[in-house]
Amino acid sequence: MWRSANSSKCNYILVVLIKNTIEYLCLFIKIKCAVKSCAFDFFYTLKEKHCRSPPPISSKKLNWLEEREMQENAKCFIRIDKGIFEEITYKEYVNDINSLGTALISIGLKDKRIGVIGENRKEWELSYLSIVCGTGVVVPLDKSLPENELNSLIERSEIEAIFYQEKYTEIIKKIKFSEKNKLKHLISIDLASHEDGIYSEIELIKEGKKLLKEGNNDFISAKINPEEMSIMLFTSGTTSASKVVALSHKNLCTNLMDIGSTLDIDCNDVLLSVLPVHHVFECTVGFLFSLYKGAETVFCDGIRHIVENLKEYQVSVMACVPGIYERIFRRRPIVLLL
Repeated sequence: MWRSANSSKCNYILVVLIKNTIEYLCLFIKIKCAVKSCAFDFFYTLKEKHCRSPPPISSKKLNWLEEREMQENAKCFIRIDKGIFEEITYKEYVNDINSLGTALISIGLKDKRIGVIGENRKEWELSYLSIVCGTGVVVPLDKSLPENELNSLIERSEIEAIFYQEKYTEIIKKIKFSEKNKLKHLISIDLASHEDGIYSEIELIKEGKKLLKEGNNDFISAKINPEEMSIMLFTSGTTSASKVVALSHKNLCTNLMDIGSTLDIDCNDVLLSVLPVHHVFECTVGFLFSLYKGAETVFCDGIRHIVENLKEYQVSVMACVPGIYERIFRRRPIVLLL
């Protein structure tokens, strides 16, 4: 874990280099046998104006808007588009999640399995949360897989819809017409409007907002069983065919609470998302935990641009594997105060 000397909480740079990735994970995620009942209501406390610590996660369903009115200007994501900084607040993000989730249920995806594939970006994480917080089961897919392996995972997971970036349009269309899968709905996170049988995430959000104004609370009032599978993951399959790993809300929320006992970040921090977000480590530490603690998230432009992004976004926290840290410090040696 890397922490910038610019952090308001400390005046040192801390780098933990661990040779084994498993050891690295275990440093921040301590597995417990006895856990508290929990669901995704930790987003209740996403961003406090005074940076107070989030409370223990309980069994409530998320209910953000009533709790977040005073934090409407708190920044959730920052990104650069054509040289211009764009800021997305937590309130805006919550509205989009509720709207997209409502729209997904309206097209028949309640309790269905839904895939997500793409680069690290706000829209990927928005899709993830709109599924797992009240719609169905999310299935994060590895964007680097060849067509035959991706097709196999889509068949095995029995997903009925998939969010994807424009660059994957042709391969996803091809897979959809395979006789063995259950894929019915294609949802582009880039299209501005629905076209040719493909849903636009942007348009679905607009439709969801209309439904919410009309009083549709199917997503917002959805009950979550913390024990049931909410996330379906696939292992890397390095030694054999990839295997399914089922995670519940309780699994994820327990990890977040445990990480909080070791990793000290708050709303003054800016986290750089580098590792592939479909991997459970980045998804938990670099995505969900950042939201849980009310930090700001920015997305890396690529391995070659890490050093530039650290300066550009005034990053204070970055979670990576040891090889990336070693590569950075070989190129830009710095003095470490451990």
